[in-house]
Amino acid sequence: MTILLSLTNIWSMVCYVWVEHLKHNIMKNSGLCIFTLLGGALMGAAITMLVTPKTGRQMRDTIRDFVNDELEKMRCKCHDAEHHHDQSPAM
Repeated sequence: MTILLSLTNIWSMVCYVWVEHLKHNIMKNSGLCIFTLLGGALMGAAITMLVTPKTGRQMRDTIRDFVNDELEKMRCKCHDAEHHHDQSPAM
């Protein structure tokens, strides 16, 4: 029993040290992570602006039309489901 408690204490200490080590490394590398994230976002935005075949206004219109079409499809499906539910016999 004493050996089991001793092993449990050792294991909890190992876990504590490991978690503290991870916390330290995450905090130490957080600046690098943020810099990498922002750099990737900027590069993605720049590449998108260079290779997109449409102007900003045309792209916004295309996105707006797509969203409106998808919303209309969802409304139709919801309306059909409500209509089908109203027509089903009650149990």
